[in-house]
Formats: sequence, structure tokens, C-alpha cells
Amino acid sequence: MANGGPYNVYRVSWQFNPSEAYGAYLPPAGTSTGATGTSGTLRLSRHGDIYTGYYLAAHHWVQIISGTGPTDDIPLQLAVFNIPAAATFAGQPVTVAFDNLHVFADRIVCP
Repeated sequence: MANGGPYNVYRVSWQFNPSEAYGAYLPPAGTSTGATGTSGTLRLSRHGDIYTGYYLAAHHWVQIISGTGPTDDIPLQLAVFNIPAAATFAGQPVTVAFDNLHVFADRIVCP
């Protein structure tokens, strides 16, 4: 998941249908769409007050959702998490890699 404040884009493996999905939450709305395979590439962008979540498919960025939000500074977080009661990984080994990270901004402040 890439998270900028409450705005996020994510890849999820569910035990429900669809079992693999890309999604984004841009308050007050969120949506998801089915995914294939076991890996994915995500993008969360902000241009002015427009936030957009994307996933990469066949070398093209596919929009998940777009909406307006604040223009003030926001934190950026990368996260991996498991909700044990919802999706247990079925006892399978899981590897997560954050690679090819690009951040473009007028100013970046690292704590």
C-alpha cells in the first residue's frame, strides 16, 4: 500500500471473490478492481488538488479512481499488513518488495 494521509492505493489478496484486487481510497470514496497474478505495480499521484490511484497493466497505467483533496503537505507511507481474520495468506510464504520507488515533489522532508 502507498498511503498519503488518508489517500491510498493498494494491492490486496482476499479469500473472497475477486481473490486478487487493486484498489484505492480517496475520501469519501473508494473502489477496487480485479487483478491477476501475484504481483503488482502501483502509483498514487497528486497534481494540485487532484489525487489519482493507478496500477500498471501491459506497460500502461490504468486509473482506479480520482478525486479532489487538500493541497497542504502530507506524509507518504509504504506499508504491508495482514488482517488475520480477513485474509490469512493460507499458510503460504509471502515476499513483499518495495522497489523502483520514485517520489517527485517540490520539497521532501524525511524525519
